[in-house]
Amino acid sequence: MPDLLALFTEDPDLCKILPKPAILNTNFVQFFKTTNLVRIRRNNTMMTIFGGTDKQTIISSGRSTVASFITFRKGKAILKYLRFSTDFISTGYFRSDGLKKEGNKYILSQKIEAPYYQPLPAKPKRADGNYQHSKSTDGYF
Repeated sequence: MPDLLALFTEDPDLCKILPKPAILNTNFVQFFKTTNLVRIRRNNTMMTIFGGTDKQTIISSGRSTVASFITFRKGKAILKYLRFSTDFISTGYFRSDGLKKEGNKYILSQKIEAPYYQPLPAKPKRADGNYQHSKSTDGYF
């Protein structure tokens, strides 16, 4: 194969059979429902929104294991990996449960269930702070 490439570049007649370059479409929105991905392009501004994951499987596929869900480019400026992380109840990165289109909006969502232990209402508070705990659902207590 390397020899054929050299032959191809040296023979001008072979270059005549190449198709003419197509003009790229620089203004589009393409929503791929099966993979929960949307590509938007407006001239030199491009965005990818990804709402798919493989979080329930053992074998996963590249992009679906990454917690980033938006990439954005405007000219030479690139935002490669936008991701959110919960801090208050510490359940890790936001991983979308899919991507829905409603009108001209694309909506990502995730349902999170986690135990929450505070604040304790004023009435049952004890001055010494000594409370009997039952086993927590997440094994924390």
